[in-house]
Amino acid sequence: MSKRTLIFGLLIGYSINVQSQNNSTTGYSLEIDPTAFFYNGYSVHLKITPKNKKNFRFGIGIYSMELPDTFIYSSSNIKNIESDVDLEFAVGFFSEYFSNENQSGWLVGFQLAQQELVYKNPSTNAVTEKATVGLYMPYAGHRWNLNTHFYLLAWFGIGLINEDKKEIEFNGNTYNIQTSSVVTTGALHLGYEF
Repeated sequence: MSKRTLIFGLLIGYSINVQSQNNSTTGYSLEIDPTAFFYNGYSVHLKITPKNKKNFRFGIGIYSMELPDTFIYSSSNIKNIESDVDLEFAVGFFSEYFSNENQSGWLVGFQLAQQELVYKNPSTNAVTEKATVGLYMPYAGHRWNLNTHFYLLAWFGIGLINEDKKEIEFNGNTYNIQTSSVVTTGALHLGYEF
């Protein structure tokens, strides 16, 4: 088990323990993004609703996936060198505002994340470069409560990414890449509210 996974598990355990001890009306929920699992990754988010601010939710999440070609953030010259790009690990912080206190219906939010990208040679699957990317993304979405505990949340965002590298080396050649880009993305999360 990785150190990051252990820390995230401890945070979840602590949050659930605090809820049971306080017996307060603070809300807790867990979300997964099934798409990440489909692309050989994972996605787990812990979200907390403050007891006196039911329209708001704050959260932390970790996620990873093998990015499909249409998802690659970097400039088109990355595609020209036929490098695979994987989102090896990411941690994101979220804030959301819902149109009503039962948190069904429309919402707006903001995500701040750090992502670790790995560039691979597709013929050998060898890692050629690693890069750290910052993601800053406002988003909008809709939540459907399926029953007392389960819900679906769909969202779409347009954000900015900043990559820490200006060039990568691939097969002995050096390629310039964009360090800042606009990215659009969306997801459908399945959630459970405690």
